[in-house]
Amino acid sequence: MSTVKENKEKGMLSQILRKFFITRDSILEIMQQEDVDTREGETDGAGVRISWKRGENTASFMKADKKGRLFVGQKFASQTTWGMNYKKSRYGKWSVNTKITTTPAVIQVNVRPAQGKRGGWLINVHNQTPYFKENKFVFRCHWANYWASDAMIVAGLVAKFQGGKSGKSMFLGEVLGDDQRATMVLDNIQSLLFWSNMDKLPSHEERMEKKRTEAFERDFFFRNWKKSFPITY
Repeated sequence: MSTVKENKEKGMLSQILRKFFITRDSILEIMQQEDVDTREGETDGAGVRISWKRGENTASFMKADKKGRLFVGQKFASQTTWGMNYKKSRYGKWSVNTKITTTPAVIQVNVRPAQGKRGGWLINVHNQTPYFKENKFVFRCHWANYWASDAMIVAGLVAKFQGGKSGKSMFLGEVLGDDQRATMVLDNIQSLLFWSNMDKLPSHEERMEKKRTEAFERDFFFRNWKKSFPITY
């Protein structure tokens, strides 16, 4: 039964794409002509993609999960897209890439202290992604998990966390699609530390200044320690 539905979806999408290349109407207009429920989507200037605004902007809030662990959350209004892109050939000509791609919308971020030996922070990112199903669009939700040490989070870095293991570092701003949101996450962590009567994390600039000072003191010691302890034979 699922195979029949999948073939029907692919057949309808193929029909819409063929009509798009013939008429040059926007893909949104063609879907509306085919009675597809586009969920109030909007078209881009080129007519090859459809976008939706999902979620809402809220102030940060503090809650406890089912296990009683305190976390700070914040919701965001984001844009998610579905459709095709332009591609440039090696001869410099532009064309439409018929492969469908999606851009997820980050609608919420939760942060809480990690319970493992390494400490640090767990950052849970709630994404929504549009999918074309039968004759309508649906939005699928997915939570992605990341981890960061104190030094990483103040530097704006996180690592994908899955199966108890962390991957390579990446910029939190790229994960959230906005550098300002990465700053908000750090502010939320500082608030959580404040309400937990713990010392706030130093800024990235303060950490770098401390490292420079320690490096200078170490180099100064190694350059001068022999003068303090003359060698005799």
